[in-house]
Amino acid sequence: VTPYIMQILCKRKGFTVTAPGLSPDYVVLNGVTSEKWSKDSQDLPHTSASDTVFIMRIANHMGSQEYSSPQLSVSNEEILEAVSVTEGAAEANIVDQETHELHLYYHCQTRDEPGNATVKVTYSLGSYDPVSLEWIKTCPGGVEVKKSGLTISSVQGFIIVADGKLQTTLELYLNTTEPNARLLIHTSASEPEILPKPVLTISPRGIVRARVLTNNTLLVTNTAQLIRVEHQCISKGSANVRFSILSDKFRPVEFSWTKECGTFC
Repeated sequence: VTPYIMQILCKRKGFTVTAPGLSPDYVVLNGVTSEKWSKDSQDLPHTSASDTVFIMRIANHMGSQEYSSPQLSVSNEEILEAVSVTEGAAEANIVDQETHELHLYYHCQTRDEPGNATVKVTYSLGSYDPVSLEWIKTCPGGVEVKKSGLTISSVQGFIIVADGKLQTTLELYLNTTEPNARLLIHTSASEPEILPKPVLTISPRGIVRARVLTNNTLLVTNTAQLIRVEHQCISKGSANVRFSILSDKFRPVEFSWTKECGTFC
């Protein structure tokens, strides 16, 4: 077998990636980045102002495929920050005809002039060759300054996120065998802000269910508000619970903890 043939054999047949509004094989086809995908294009859905959505799929009758948490890099963080969420942002297993989403949120830094940054996402696919996606995100000039951020702490008073920046891991202050996680959130802004409901992403699936006990929106003020995350164990094991708050008014917030589930929970 020649080296070229060996390389072809390592590609994950049936693994495809696309984006809303694009053809099913536009981004990745059979584990290979498609020629149709152009990192230099600025006129496609993946270059929208605030976010990008990718859709991963395994073709019918092509089995299942485990993938790692994606490696996300940005060429110039002085121009752009990016945060990934949803099931595609964590280690998981995808089966045939199932779809997983990777949702990326952008935070353009304030600049007088427009600037470009290259965003790269790489997935490891077990024994197969990794798949990398790369594109250019343009941040316009005169970007409105986003508020410095949100502050989130444990109910014991330990700071997890300060002004939108991760300070420490929640696992240090959370008993992962308890049914609920309790967090306090506030902002230094003088006026209340309505934010979307926090997003929870669980990996691997099938061990625990989790939900945020709040309405579809979250009212944040300069007084600490309680957020409660309820866990329901459905099998024995441990799972990673990723907590994300994404808004065009604040820097994205994202952190995670491990939930332990015994035989009976």
